[in-house]
Amino acid sequence: MFDIAGTELFLLIILAIIFVGPKDLPRLLRSIGAFLRKARMAARDFQRSLEDIANEADLKDMEQEIHDRKGEGEAAPKKGKKK
Repeated sequence: MFDIAGTELFLLIILAIIFVGPKDLPRLLRSIGAFLRKARMAARDFQRSLEDIANEADLKDMEQEIHDRKGEGEAAPKKGKKK
């Protein structure tokens, strides 16, 4: 997801300790983790809802196609005797 090398990660940790402080750092990391978890859940729910909509639309299209084909079979002139 993020392309962070080891030295960059180390620098970020040092900066976080300096600016946030070692006492509040665990609380900050838990907050960030909770935010990321909620963001992933929201993205997953959004993706599922889009998939559900696509599946419903596809099913409706198939139902319409089946109905149209049944209608074509009944409406088609029958071959056989001419009057």
